[in-house]
Amino acid sequence: MTSKVDIGNLALVHLGAMPSITSLDPPDGGAYALHCARFYPIALSQILTHPWSFAMKRQALTLIEEDPNSQWAYSYTIPSDCIRPLHVLQSGSTTDHDGIDFIIEGNAIYCNQDKPTLLYTTSEINAASFTPLFCDALARLLAYMLSVPVMKASAGERAGLYQAFQKSMGYAASVDAMSRKQVAFDHKPAWIAGR
Repeated sequence: MTSKVDIGNLALVHLGAMPSITSLDPPDGGAYALHCARFYPIALSQILTHPWSFAMKRQALTLIEEDPNSQWAYSYTIPSDCIRPLHVLQSGSTTDHDGIDFIIEGNAIYCNQDKPTLLYTTSEINAASFTPLFCDALARLLAYMLSVPVMKASAGERAGLYQAFQKSMGYAASVDAMSRKQVAFDHKPAWIAGR
């Protein structure tokens, strides 16, 4: 089971520093812990913009108003733990691919569906639910963010750290995507259907 401390220490290893953090909440008082505690939530928020399986949540939306304007029939409150809305689903939908049109303006979701459910990325997760590949990608992003305050990295070193993050992120995201059910594409071109 991985913790924030483990991820912070892994970020330090990626920078060539000794893993010496013992606490991030609150920071243990060391300079590395203070920097990690400051940048960890920023790195986590950035990396959670991808729709990770372990960070998805469904919630029925709370109505704000019916007929809020001429284009949309309903407006709903965005859940407070929502980082990124993925799909607004019809009530009773059995698949994530039955999403309906929606827009976000301010703190509201507008759509033309009564009693919809929102599939979204939640901020209410803990490090114990992270996959190993996600942990590595997060640690590499954190290492990139820490590279100036911890090791006074040059532009070239920072570019290398960011490339390592992108590679790790791409691999982690592709493996995560394979864990979800793939929808069969049921289309026959007209020239085959006519046979």
